[in-house]
Amino acid sequence: MMNNELMRIDEAAKMIGYSVGATYNLVGQRRIPFIKLSKKALRFDRAELEAWIDEMRRNTNRQEEPEKLESVLIPDASPAPDVAETG
Repeated sequence: MMNNELMRIDEAAKMIGYSVGATYNLVGQRRIPFIKLSKKALRFDRAELEAWIDEMRRNTNRQEEPEKLESVLIPDASPAPDVAETG
């Protein structure tokens, strides 16, 4: 991480195109790379964020495997319970 630029959350949010609140949510879910400097201070390494963005693009553009796609398209055989009958 030598010589890499560290950014505040507002700068990172702008870079990834998210709101600050949504970026905090990604941090809370540990879905985005971040550095915790203290209890209240977060920083984001620009190079790590660029790599994260590239990975998100690759995942978005990846073709679904047929069996995975099929499981999404074919509904479950068991019928959903009727709400009127459960009360």
